[in-house]
Amino acid sequence: MRSEAAARFQARALHGPLGISEPDGLAPGERIFDISLQGEKVADHFDIAKAAGGRAAASFMSLRASRFGTRITIELKSSPGCKFPTVLCGVEVVAQNAGE
Repeated sequence: MRSEAAARFQARALHGPLGISEPDGLAPGERIFDISLQGEKVADHFDIAKAAGGRAAASFMSLRASRFGTRITIELKSSPGCKFPTVLCGVEVVAQNAGE
């Protein structure tokens, strides 16, 4: 899954939480994937249920990027052997201008 959002600001950096929850009630180890931001891997073999502490719970990951143009690219890639697709529930992006 690949998601791109156009950025309409000139900022030095961006940060914000990435919200992920297990929508199907899978157990730890059943949905595992890698997360990349701006082409750089920020999470390797991410397990939603394990990170959230169980089924039907959410996990929030704080992300930071200082290298971006007019697009923000988040890539989710299923780990080899994983039977379930990746999932992303929400993204909040906060721009930091020079001097902040």
